[in-house]
Amino acid sequence: MSLYEDLLDSNYIFSSEKIDVFSWRVYQKKHYYYLAFGLLRYFGHVIGSIKTIRNLPTLWKVKKGDIVVILTSLNQYDSIQELLKDESLNIKPIAIDYAGAGGVLKFPMFISYFLSIFLIPLTFYYYFITKSAYVKKSFRYGFREYCLTFAYRFVNTAWLKWRKPRLLIVLTDHQMVGRDMVKSARKAGVKSLYMQHASVTDKFPALIMDYAFLEGEDAKDKYLEIGGGHTDTIIDFVGILKLNKISTEEHQIEMIGICTNEFDDIAIADGLLSSLEKDFKITLRPHPGDSLYEEWRALAEKHHITFSDSRREKPADFLSSVNCVVSYNCGITTESLMLNKPTFSFQMSQKEFDHYGFLEHHIVDHYNKPAELAGEIRKIRNTPNAINWKKKAKYYCDTIDTPYEGRSADLVKKLLVKYNI
Repeated sequence: MSLYEDLLDSNYIFSSEKIDVFSWRVYQKKHYYYLAFGLLRYFGHVIGSIKTIRNLPTLWKVKKGDIVVILTSLNQYDSIQELLKDESLNIKPIAIDYAGAGGVLKFPMFISYFLSIFLIPLTFYYYFITKSAYVKKSFRYGFREYCLTFAYRFVNTAWLKWRKPRLLIVLTDHQMVGRDMVKSARKAGVKSLYMQHASVTDKFPALIMDYAFLEGEDAKDKYLEIGGGHTDTIIDFVGILKLNKISTEEHQIEMIGICTNEFDDIAIADGLLSSLEKDFKITLRPHPGDSLYEEWRALAEKHHITFSDSRREKPADFLSSVNCVVSYNCGITTESLMLNKPTFSFQMSQKEFDHYGFLEHHIVDHYNKPAELAGEIRKIRNTPNAINWKKKAKYYCDTIDTPYEGRSADLVKKLLVKYNI
């Protein structure tokens, strides 16, 4: 792999036309795609990184034998919190490009940003030689990430060689700060492990970690297909860690949880709420990273329904408060099914698509007419347990109907011992 290909691989979220991140709502502003904007964004982060000097002690707090977990979002933190509670594992959670939470260390990014200044000419060179219009566009927005990559790797490789943790865990395989950290771990002789924080798609990159503890067969099949039927990564299944020790049985559908994401249309959701609110209580939960987050909050206020603040309320707490879940291409679908809750798909976006394969694998029934969905929920309202909802998600969550159902953290610990990591 050439340096240029290596750079694109580390920045897969921007460079991959398969993911097409620039079609997402959060990236729709036209001025994002001027080189001047990309440069301003880069230098803004360079200046902003100065305050991370105070995080320098983080480098010393990682000791030989520790497990380092890289976190870049609240969703990732929530997904691995059960492991973080286990003091015997000596886990050091480190936030990068994320405000962090209680007990999470912050990474001193200023070193990487300072060194990246010397790589500005190289970044410009790659920008001008690229023949792909899409990649060139990605350089204009993501100049920061592209310019930072090799400096970031240099710093992390030196740090990991110095501190020698026993394992690096990442929960994203297509964002630079996680994917490139794995490359540093490889150079430093540190084992790396990938764990999901959400469902995966066939648009993700190939696995490059030493180990991958996946949720189920769906993820494994997708990664094998991505890798042309092969991967050098050792794969095991651990189910959905964020639902560790949570179990529920619904006796009646009273509260419906409507979960939205960055692809959903507020007007369509408005119509769905109008149809369902006649017979049910409703909680509206938008994706925490949605650029229209406050607009979703306003929609909840308009309908006088409960608003689940996904930037604060954990998925498990939300799921415990509702008896039924309706979403479209949201990873929470499998989590809801695992808790044996009635779960449905409703097309809330203008475009019809099956991001995670939920419809292809028939794990949920899909609707695009509010009245039909409302009628189905009314029909099962008093007897939701007549259907084994949990069984539908077995392909996505391997621990269902096994001794480790609800005990994913114990399974992770068992596998760490098995592989002596």
